[in-house]
Amino acid sequence: MTVRKSRILLSVGAALLVILNTAAKLPVVTKQATFDHTRNQHKASCDTCHLREGNETVTRFPGHQACIGCHIADFTVTQSDLCWTCHKLPLNSNADTRPFPQLSQYGLRSFSHRDHLNPAKLSKESKVPTCDFCHKFDSSGNKAGFPSHPQCYTCHAHEPEAKKGACDTCHAAPDISLKYAVEQGRATTEYRFYHGNHFKVASIQKVCSKCHATNPAAGPNEVDVLQFEPIPDKIAHNSACWQSGCHVSKNEQRCSKCHVKPPVQIQISSD
Repeated sequence: MTVRKSRILLSVGAALLVILNTAAKLPVVTKQATFDHTRNQHKASCDTCHLREGNETVTRFPGHQACIGCHIADFTVTQSDLCWTCHKLPLNSNADTRPFPQLSQYGLRSFSHRDHLNPAKLSKESKVPTCDFCHKFDSSGNKAGFPSHPQCYTCHAHEPEAKKGACDTCHAAPDISLKYAVEQGRATTEYRFYHGNHFKVASIQKVCSKCHATNPAAGPNEVDVLQFEPIPDKIAHNSACWQSGCHVSKNEQRCSKCHVKPPVQIQISSD
């Protein structure tokens, strides 16, 4: 081994020892810090920190350059809580970053399922997405999730100064954002409804349009997907559950099969 190689190895080893020693001196922290976008100091233009320079669908944290201008003091000590905002705990020698969080400090400005399901409003390269491309169900098949940047970025490619290029095109403060239900709401509080059971039915499976439709009257800040097909007379027994032939009145004599609490007045048809 040459003297030059020896010196290089010694330098690398010394640097590694410094990193490990620094990590060892850091305090033991058990709670991950959260970046607060609502602080006055953080109310800057989104692209001050968040830059999307390519077309990759993975969302990444801003680099140190975005933070160091304001947090220079945190970068000159080895025991700063700032590190836990982006880096995994416990801190290791690779300083691995945590998964990009679901942002709860902002809501969705607006979203149109009608536009996203309309081929005429999509680019030539984009295909009409299926419901389960954006809404992934859990292992039980009952709770569906919401899409995040990776799903959106698949179609919304990076275009500088493009219509969909700015963060605030989609994100907005909670008081002016789209109001939608994260949980299943009435489906499980008033009815004994579970998607997982219906997915097992051969005539339904995961074809969402069997029960759900879009609402053409919904405004830009309203959810435009109906809980189930429109009911002209507002009588639930005339919904798609019954009109589709899945549920037949004369075969459904037990109200508690669907209702958590039976209606006050019921009338069962003999048809």
